[in-house]
Amino acid sequence: MRATGPTSTIESMWGAFDIVPSADPLAHATRGIWVGGQGGNLHVRMNTGEEVTFTGVVPGMIHRLAVTHIFVAGTTATDIIGLY
Repeated sequence: MRATGPTSTIESMWGAFDIVPSADPLAHATRGIWVGGQGGNLHVRMNTGEEVTFTGVVPGMIHRLAVTHIFVAGTTATDIIGLY
């Protein structure tokens, strides 16, 4: 039987979109985040509602984060792409 939910195996993403940090919700809830520019911090709202700041986010890799917002205040990472 195949596992489902948060513990399931990594699956391909269906789409991608550029993210400009703001107070507004993202166009899609993400399944992953790509930081293509400078690494740094991501201040996000998780799909479950918690706000958290991830510090020292490394560029050039997919971060498996399910988020609905990426806020300006507290975000220093650049060239952010949302994957869903």
